[in-house]
Amino acid sequence: MTQNRGIVAAFLLAACQSVLAGSFINTNGSSEGVAINGFDTVAFHTEKKAVKGKPEFTFEWQGAKWRFTSEQNLQLFKGDPEKYAPQYGGNCAMGMADGYISKKPANGLFEIVDGKLYLFPDGNRDPYGTYNDWRRLAKRNIADGDRNWSKLKAQLEAR
Repeated sequence: MTQNRGIVAAFLLAACQSVLAGSFINTNGSSEGVAINGFDTVAFHTEKKAVKGKPEFTFEWQGAKWRFTSEQNLQLFKGDPEKYAPQYGGNCAMGMADGYISKKPANGLFEIVDGKLYLFPDGNRDPYGTYNDWRRLAKRNIADGDRNWSKLKAQLEAR
């Protein structure tokens, strides 16, 4: 009986740790844990534009609240979140390529490469040319970002 309690305790501890671990999803700019500054991640794919989601179409996934413009987009996301979720948890794709985590919220600037969504925090206000630099060397930047992601993701989860 005591051995069973130990197993149960170990299981509960592991479950609690995963719930209490930090999220790697970009919720910068939100005190409510809303992902990617409230943009509808499905709309980037289907409408090819940045559109803010509505609170009535909210779904919790990966420790963050995702908002959508419609029930249809919500259901598409629920059916295959990995297909629609942005790479690097919605954190800045250029930051990932350069090996750092941006603390800025998503601001509507995006690129879809090979069906994958990449976000940038500066929107149309890109005084440093970050977005254009990333696009010019997209394949190399994606490879660098992919290499850096596991280390940076672990840092985000440890917070």
